[in-house]
Amino acid sequence: MTRTTPATFAVLALSLSLFLAVGCSKGPKVTVLTEEQAKEQGHIASPEKDEGKSEAQLRKEYEERKKARENAPEPELDPNEPREKFELVWRMGKASIDSIYNERSEMIALMTRMKFDDKKEGKVIERWRKRIAEFGIGRTAEDMETAPAALCKLITDVREPAQKLIDKGKGPLEKLSKLNKEYEARAAARVAACETVCSAGGSAPKWAKAFVKKADSTLSTCKANGGETEGCVEAGQTACIELCDAEAPDKKAGPPVFQKEWDKLDEERKRWSQPVKGGKYMLMLVKSILEEAYVLAEHGPRRAQIGLRDCLTKVAEKPLSFDLAQKQLEKVLHRSKWYRDLR
Repeated sequence: MTRTTPATFAVLALSLSLFLAVGCSKGPKVTVLTEEQAKEQGHIASPEKDEGKSEAQLRKEYEERKKARENAPEPELDPNEPREKFELVWRMGKASIDSIYNERSEMIALMTRMKFDDKKEGKVIERWRKRIAEFGIGRTAEDMETAPAALCKLITDVREPAQKLIDKGKGPLEKLSKLNKEYEARAAARVAACETVCSAGGSAPKWAKAFVKKADSTLSTCKANGGETEGCVEAGQTACIELCDAEAPDKKAGPPVFQKEWDKLDEERKRWSQPVKGGKYMLMLVKSILEEAYVLAEHGPRRAQIGLRDCLTKVAEKPLSFDLAQKQLEKVLHRSKWYRDLR
């Protein structure tokens, strides 16, 4: 969502002349620099000055400029400038906001179609789905003026019930995952035992004779039908293993995993995936709200940036459990630090 600004425009836009500061809050005087002056003072990187410097030296100078800007006073801004009147948010950010709203509508539609075995979980999703669907930074300056506080409150309100839903299903799903691994290990051990006895042929133990006989029968039938030897041998082995897996005594081949056990596992997994999925969808909508906040930070007035910076700093004290939402939160915070982005 960033945009490239020509160097000359960036220099002139970084500072405002004193006569534009009428009616603004008191602050340091602002000097308009030429592009050459800006390069000389280090505000704009100069290829000539950087020539011959090591990467480490360039990085050090960059960090020094970054630190100096962090400690710089707030700029004096003209309250009648279009950006300071929220006029650039929709003029410059319309395409981004429209895309955000379209994606959000799709997520809300998916949430609407979600089914929950526990009706209470469904009611939680429905309540917050409606609230988030109604949110937007607004189109008027009055609405956008209050947007930072409104979106921070919504994020704070949504994250707790979302996390509760995730935590509710997370524990049972972890137990089911362990059980699934146990089932897989049990099934694999039984198949391995059957492969061993089926490969033994005539020297197979007494309890496996019937399975080996099945292999011989399949092999003979396969050859009689004109099959190639290698393929027929493989077919015989497969038939032996399948019969062994189905009928071998538990004490000999190991306990099997019955289909009803797999079915119950799948049923439980489906049940506990519902609250986790619902909670994650809620946090995906939080990410969507933060994407909208980024547009406001990118094109909105300095006071909107400060509002976002201050309230989202409190939100960020406890990281969001959904990685994409957390990264978007950090992105908005970074963009809110300065009036113009650091290139």
